[in-house]
Amino acid sequence: MKILFDHEVFSYQEHGGIIRYFSELIKGIRQIPGCSCRTGAFFSNNQYLPREFFPYPFGSSLRSKQLFFRINSLFFKSALLFQDYDLVHFTFYPDPQWRKRIHKPVVITIHDMTPELFPELFPDAGKWVQNKKFWCCHADMIITVSDHTRKDLLNIYPQVEPSKVHRVYLASSLPEESVFPDMLPEKYILCVGGRNSYKNFPVLVAAMKEIPEIHLVCTGAPFSGEENSLIKRYGVTDRVHQFKLTDAELAGTYRHAAALVYPSLYEGFGLPVLEAFSAGIPAILSNRSCFPEIADDAACFFDPEDKNSIIHAIQRILSDPEYRTSLVDRGTRRLAGFSWERTARETQELYSRLSGK
Repeated sequence: MKILFDHEVFSYQEHGGIIRYFSELIKGIRQIPGCSCRTGAFFSNNQYLPREFFPYPFGSSLRSKQLFFRINSLFFKSALLFQDYDLVHFTFYPDPQWRKRIHKPVVITIHDMTPELFPELFPDAGKWVQNKKFWCCHADMIITVSDHTRKDLLNIYPQVEPSKVHRVYLASSLPEESVFPDMLPEKYILCVGGRNSYKNFPVLVAAMKEIPEIHLVCTGAPFSGEENSLIKRYGVTDRVHQFKLTDAELAGTYRHAAALVYPSLYEGFGLPVLEAFSAGIPAILSNRSCFPEIADDAACFFDPEDKNSIIHAIQRILSDPEYRTSLVDRGTRRLAGFSWERTARETQELYSRLSGK
């Protein structure tokens, strides 16, 4: 079986959850006898399959990405013309015009339904949300990363045939090699990833004011002016930090943290949950969306819209070592049900069902 992936996520993303998923999936599919796959991209600056592509010669500016997006688009178009594939798996939601160019089965992956559920937070996402809707209706098979996302998709787009929507879980990619950055505080909880809008960061900052014995370390983008003002307003500037970390440094930061805290109102899967389990630290999670599904009984849950609920959950983890140990043990057991090998195998089984090979 020959799988062709398009170029879109490889053209624009250097790192992040979606490009990591497709990179791990490609590596896993190639380990399955009788399967091969290729990407419809020639240039990419991604960090997970660097030997697969030529790097952008002009850096990673927006103009450079736009230029090489067009070049990669031509490369993908030529791959389609040769017809040397059994199915296409799109990495994002391309222009609907591609549908008429493809005469073999099409698969898409839906990672979440955030823009559809919170449209006011994505005022500029109209075009790709419409493209997403088109492919939900016109793809031959849809993969979702959680049962919760599958349910949301079918609720929002009732015209989609449920039998073509299948859940395949993701896995942790936390590297075994780790480096502990010198600048980290001695005792901290960790918040990983984005902090915008539905990520619910302001409530977490408000909770930190009431927990003076612990620091909060954030990864991802630098604090915005609004976030810095928020942190200053609550008087926690000396205890709330942001750091840009390599993968090895992130792994070390996980392993030395007192816990992961994830206050988001909505996620499609929540990779940091599995990363916390892999690092052997407890997870303190919002009780919304996919979190109870992914963590099951291996996390301490809170109401993300209730500051006192967050405070109570964090303080319980800090003050109850027996409870903390029990969560870590449960997290280790829960993690055993997730692996990239399983992701690739289950995805390949769906490919076979669709293509008949």
